[in-house]
Amino acid sequence: MDEDRHLEGQIATRRSSLTAALERLHRLDRQLATTSGRARKALEVELGQVRNEVVSLQMEVARATELSAVAKVGGGKLNRTETVTVRLDPKLRYLAELAARLHRRTLSSYIEWAIKASLDTEAVRPTSLPGLHDSDHTIGNEAEYLWDVDDADRFAKLALRYPHLLTHEEQVRWKLIRECYPFWGDGMPSKTGTPRDGQLNFGRLRRNWAFIQQAAAEGRDAESIDLDIKD
Repeated sequence: MDEDRHLEGQIATRRSSLTAALERLHRLDRQLATTSGRARKALEVELGQVRNEVVSLQMEVARATELSAVAKVGGGKLNRTETVTVRLDPKLRYLAELAARLHRRTLSSYIEWAIKASLDTEAVRPTSLPGLHDSDHTIGNEAEYLWDVDDADRFAKLALRYPHLLTHEEQVRWKLIRECYPFWGDGMPSKTGTPRDGQLNFGRLRRNWAFIQQAAAEGRDAESIDLDIKD
């Protein structure tokens, strides 16, 4: 319900901006008919800018309307996308809009597509798969491994294969998990060893995920939580 209201608000805001831009466009058109010389050239430049703004707003209204329809079909839950606010300087936004037109996309659709494309060029080297060159793995081709709908699984997969990408807070959490016997059993890694996917009890980690997050935030060590871990 909150997502629906948010989307409807976005649509209303964009439509209002579009209406205002169209009114400016019509006003400039009328002024242009009675203007000449340098003033006319300045009006033509402004008219071009407003036309670009109108096109951009039209695409944004269409995109927001499409997202609203998807949310309603999904029972009010926006399963396909999450909204991210991105600030672009005027030049970059304008150029991105031109690129979006080349691909017959809305600006938001083009940004999403461009991000996906860039992920295929971001090379990473898995620490748990020694002997591989950076070019063998990119964030893009590791997407199926790295993504999981479960927070605990997603975190563990990142930590197991790419611990160098963990934030400080995540490193503290991972250290606690690594040193906690119930999550590993006889496959518990040494302090200097590299843990493997098959050694970690993912199910147990999922069941205790909220507890682990709280324990890490409180600065507790593995010995103090071993007996509190649920089977």
